[in-house]
Amino acid sequence: EQAVIGMLFPSEVGNLSGASFVARDAANYVNVVVAREDQATVVTDLENKIAGLRAMGPYPGIPPSVIAAYETQLADARRLLTTYTTLVNEPDRQILVFDAKSGAYAELTGTIGPGTRNVGVICPGTTTNMGTILGNVAKYSTFVEAAPPDELAMITWMGGGLPQTIFPEALSDSYSRNLGPLLSSFSKDVRMETGALTAGSTAHLTVAGHSYGGAVVGIAETYGLDADRVMHVESAGMGNDVGSINDYRPVNPDVRRYSMTAPGDPIAHVQGADIGSLGHGADPDLMEGVTRLYTGNYEDGTPVEGTSAHGGVFNARSDSWQNMYEVFTGGTVQVRPPDTVTNTRYGPITAPSTAAPTPLDIP
Repeated sequence: EQAVIGMLFPSEVGNLSGASFVARDAANYVNVVVAREDQATVVTDLENKIAGLRAMGPYPGIPPSVIAAYETQLADARRLLTTYTTLVNEPDRQILVFDAKSGAYAELTGTIGPGTRNVGVICPGTTTNMGTILGNVAKYSTFVEAAPPDELAMITWMGGGLPQTIFPEALSDSYSRNLGPLLSSFSKDVRMETGALTAGSTAHLTVAGHSYGGAVVGIAETYGLDADRVMHVESAGMGNDVGSINDYRPVNPDVRRYSMTAPGDPIAHVQGADIGSLGHGADPDLMEGVTRLYTGNYEDGTPVEGTSAHGGVFNARSDSWQNMYEVFTGGTVQVRPPDTVTNTRYGPITAPSTAAPTPLDIP
């Protein structure tokens, strides 16, 4: 009956706070079908536009840059159409948020039911959009695939547009200011849904943010995020204007916070930077009350470090991936030892410690 209501009133129910996830999913399937038809028209129009420009020939002539601009638009439009086509062709996907206009999307992987012990919500970062989001879903689904049945369900959450460039968009707090309150509200929906479907069990909720998504999570905490665990993964910061955990308003006063940043990840250069609306608050690895996690090595034994580690931390079976899995499932994490500080005549030099990580059980 809830699914029928969703299908009958898709625009009202698809993103309605308080509506069951069954109703949302049914509504959003209808919304995706409509969006796919609209997007197919956009692609056809651009194809015809480009063909018409090319047919004009050398006189009066169309500058190649004009055609190139339209071809870029066409490539983006086709990626978006591919996403919608995939969603239409795979109706078993569980779509909890969908808004083609604002670029909002959330998908549940796994099942929230009577035996569910943990639910994770993760917000991705810069360059993520509706045309690429399914890659994030697949990446985060590896945690569910590795877990025993009913152990973990994961939600990939993108409540609206994220920055598409590092400079200047990702430096601005505007996206996190827009998305933070939405994530705070969504966390309460997840808590309500989980409580209803698990008959009020003690299923744990973890909310994580990767890269710019960490800034979103930080702002969400200032609006009263509902979580048992919060995790910052290669995070831009703890939220613009946030200097300590005292700036947060957690629904759960016993929430535990974790962070990880691989050595050599360039994002470390902006962590802790905050000038007006630029920057994203305190460094998550240095904030008191946050447990810093070990990133270690990839499965082949090479270190998780450098520029590639910004996304490489999600490589399945790496030490960084394993640590995230342990946070999502409430296992045993490996805590990164404090950095080594060497005083020189030019000032202190900080380097990752060579000491072994310390195991820590998560309640």
